[in-house]
Amino acid sequence: AGAGVGQWIGNCKRAPADAWMFFSRYDAESSSELDGAGVLLGVGARLRLAGPDSPDAPLQSLAPRITRAAGLTRSLPLLQIMREGELPLWPGATVTGFYALYPGLSMGYRFNLKDRLIVYCPAHIPDPEAPDGHDARKFRGFFRDADLLIHGFSRSLSDRVEGAAWETVQDLAASARVRRLALMSLPGAAAPLDLSARIKARGRAVGVQTALVSGALSFTL
Repeated sequence: AGAGVGQWIGNCKRAPADAWMFFSRYDAESSSELDGAGVLLGVGARLRLAGPDSPDAPLQSLAPRITRAAGLTRSLPLLQIMREGELPLWPGATVTGFYALYPGLSMGYRFNLKDRLIVYCPAHIPDPEAPDGHDARKFRGFFRDADLLIHGFSRSLSDRVEGAAWETVQDLAASARVRRLALMSLPGAAAPLDLSARIKARGRAVGVQTALVSGALSFTL
């Protein structure tokens, strides 16, 4: 979280008045570039941090870090503790939080923004052995008819290790009628040179436009 914020603001015609940051997890990787979000406070944006409910209160500890990065003392971000369910963002826009299947606490988000549906679920491990099981049906509902699904992976089905296989993610996305799938490699994932081409080719075969992405991802609604 935080990567690319400065570049994004530099490309905006005017600075945002409001901004949200949603955390799926609280691990070190998820907050390694969080200081970059301080630029939002620096331009006067009202920043809200949202993340899954946890007894350790990690969300509360992230807010002062962003404020210090901005060189401020009082403009703390507002906090939104997320549980499963729907939350209004602004008129005509909502987000639905859902817990993902992943070691430790992990959450995904389904954003209903005007006439666009975007699902962000970076840390989830669908079971390749149960494509129509209870969990598969549950997440198929969360992903249903998404214009864009952003999902993480850590292996291929041919790899004999644990983790989310990108082929299984593609199959789940196709069954949920997802229009576009952006696959993000999780820490430790193998990335052979031909992986992007393989992902695109298999996506065409199963009926979901798929791309391998890395680094900061931005798009216009």
